Amino acid sequence: MVKNLQDKLTVKLNSNKELSRVYTDKEEDRGGIYLFLSFDLANATEYKIRNYSWHKTFQDFYEDITKQIINEDSPLKNSKVWKFIGDEVLFYLKVTEKTELFKCLPYLNQVVKNVENRLENKSHYYDRLFIKTTVWIADVIDERNLDPNTANSNTKATNIIFTPPYEGNASLFLNKPDFLGFEIDLGFRISKYSHHSVIAVGAKLAYLLFKNRQLLKDRYKINGQNGSIDKNLNIIGYEALKGIWRNHKYPIVWYSEKWNQESLFLYDEHFDDEKIEIIKKKIKKKQLEKIEKLEKIFQDINQKDDIEDIINKAISSTKEINHEIDLDKVSEVHVALICLNNKKTKVLAALRPETKKRFPNVWEFGCGQISLNETFEDTAIRTYKEDFGINIKILNNAIPIATYSFTDSANQTVPGIILLGYITNNTKKIQTEKYTKTKWLSKKDINKIKNNSKKYVDDFKINALKALKVIS
Repeated sequence: MVKNLQDKLTVKLNSNKELSRVYTDKEEDRGGIYLFLSFDLANATEYKIRNYSWHKTFQDFYEDITKQIINEDSPLKNSKVWKFIGDEVLFYLKVTEKTELFKCLPYLNQVVKNVENRLENKSHYYDRLFIKTTVWIADVIDERNLDPNTANSNTKATNIIFTPPYEGNASLFLNKPDFLGFEIDLGFRISKYSHHSVIAVGAKLAYLLFKNRQLLKDRYKINGQNGSIDKNLNIIGYEALKGIWRNHKYPIVWYSEKWNQESLFLYDEHFDDEKIEIIKKKIKKKQLEKIEKLEKIFQDINQKDDIEDIINKAISSTKEINHEIDLDKVSEVHVALICLNNKKTKVLAALRPETKKRFPNVWEFGCGQISLNETFEDTAIRTYKEDFGINIKILNNAIPIATYSFTDSANQTVPGIILLGYITNNTKKIQTEKYTKTKWLSKKDINKIKNNSKKYVDDFKINALKALKVIS
């Protein structure tokens, strides 16, 4: 019965000019960062038992959710229907604009509320339909770009997009792409822990949004009750997911704009669900783990660099509409900062973890990648606040004291500049999770560093002495 409804909906969508594009895939290179959306009707079995015309309600749900996702005013308007699985509808979206990621959660939250309100009018209190929503991202490779003859290729085919070999006219989804990979499976695993009134969010997507939260606030005005990443995303627990992260438990992240028991749960849910009871107690005692914990989690499982690569790929490859900068031509640029103490007599050095792909177990000044709509000074100030928890004042009129470059794993040259600044708050001990340890170096300490020492980044000694000379 459900399959027949889905087939009928497919015909209806394909005959509708507004909706037919969800089945069109004309992109030559299908690889990239993909956003996946899952909408699953909860309490569906009870509803089917008690309502003779349940099939009409389900058909309306399929069509309603699709129309709202690809509406012209939707930040996800380029989404495409992936598949129907029972009472669940899945969409995929190849990310080509930052707004698709940065505005997806507030928009989806409103969409789900709208659809649930219409579903509520068609049900009774004891068979009310809810929507369990899950959102996650994955780095996907086009199967056509994989070289089967290269056994030792550096390309990781963790997730692939491919075209199933349909024959004849047996399928209405002829030439429709499909996805395989452990991060594709991940979404189905975490959807089990989704819940009505919230959105279950993949940890990588949550971390991406957290790392770019300042850009969300400044450029996209996503802040306050309807979009604060710091407040609306929380870790509600950890679960061992089959085939995911081996022996490490996966953080279950929920998005909600109202973190209180009355908004999130029915009055009696906790009686039959021990996990709901635990979450309710954490909310009451304000003991939910903050989303910033994801930074340590990805560091501990040695995935932080992989996540940073995904962030860079998702952000730097996007296109801005009606903007004077062609983002296809934007490259990765780093901003380092030589940080002096309050008296401007010592230089801060930080030791990179040995797990880093770039410059493992090497001392550096600290640096960050510049984001769009940021000045060099903004990047330096933001980076030091995020990485060391300290406030920085830029010196030397923000004129760089040096430039540098290095070659990444893809053999691409990454340029950078070095600014000069000093710490303004009275922090005696630097707190950081990004680096193994930190230390303050006097001029005497710096002079003891051997020239071309492999324990420090290139020209560390030269630039540190230059910084002290500029100040003097």
